[in-house]
Amino acid sequence: MNLNCILIILTHSLIFCQPSVDWFTNFNGSGEESHGHYILACEDGGFLQVGETGFIPQSAKMYIVKTDANGNLLWEREINTGGHNLGNSAYEIEDGYLICGAMNRNSALIKVDKFDGSILFSQTYNNGGTDAIEHIVSIPGGYAAVGYKHTQDPNNTFFTEGQGVLMLLDLNGNSTEVINLNAYISQAYR
Repeated sequence: MNLNCILIILTHSLIFCQPSVDWFTNFNGSGEESHGHYILACEDGGFLQVGETGFIPQSAKMYIVKTDANGNLLWEREINTGGHNLGNSAYEIEDGYLICGAMNRNSALIKVDKFDGSILFSQTYNNGGTDAIEHIVSIPGGYAAVGYKHTQDPNNTFFTEGQGVLMLLDLNGNSTEVINLNAYISQAYR
């Protein structure tokens, strides 16, 4: 059998094989609709999901769910400061999870405890108009976060057509610099 035949057989097998499902579970927040935007595989083998429950702009709450490796609920948390709250992503650090998003149409960074989801700190930043943080990473001495400001579609939870933003933050979540990326990108994402 030549190499082309082997590749065709392997490709066919990969395309048409059905993945097995080890487990499936779902969780509902208190709102009419609950959905996740981001799932993080955690160092402890479990998972952290971040999203919303409820409808934007009326009553959306940030919704965070932590499970073990088998999908069993360890804790869940809803955070609400007004009608427009987004849970966009999460980043694991040694002593907690950093939750990125928006609270009441302003960029937000919330640090929660790994073991019970209690809020360790919560910061909001008014970067201009409706704005949000999409994701964050560690850098020497703090964090770099990306997102957007001055959105053209303030009720969109995915692509808002705004101005891309890079935020530099210290280890306590205090903003040290905000850089407008509009010359390069209309929404900085993950």
